[in-house]
Amino acid sequence: MFDERLAQANGRLKSAHVGVQLQAIGGRLYLRATFPPKPGSGKEQAHQQRLALGVHANGEGVKLAEAEARKVGVLLDAGRFSWEPYLKKTALAPVAAPVTVQEWIERFERHYFQRRARTPKSETTWRTEYRDILRRLPQDAALTA
Repeated sequence: MFDERLAQANGRLKSAHVGVQLQAIGGRLYLRATFPPKPGSGKEQAHQQRLALGVHANGEGVKLAEAEARKVGVLLDAGRFSWEPYLKKTALAPVAAPVTVQEWIERFERHYFQRRARTPKSETTWRTEYRDILRRLPQDAALTA
């Protein structure tokens, strides 16, 4: 029954030349189309991608997804599509100022001793296996890959 509704919706979208398909994956509905690259993806050309709608793969979900597909199709045709309304807010959050190597080492040390008891043995391991190695890095520089 659901597969039939999904196929009918895709047929209507195709006959209307919308250029967007509906797909059901893992109990959720997605739009599939040639979208511009997502912000921060590093790609420059539009390519086939899926857009998560956050709706369940059921009859009501198909209705909502078909309406959204038509809307997205118009935006794509007009060259006015934006990823902003569809990305999680954390993905669009401004990037924080870079953290220095020294700050990362301090965070790592706190994390290290939260996960194990502070004993003479763990202190020695921290000092010889981590701190002595990490302090060779430029402490005031931003941590990078």
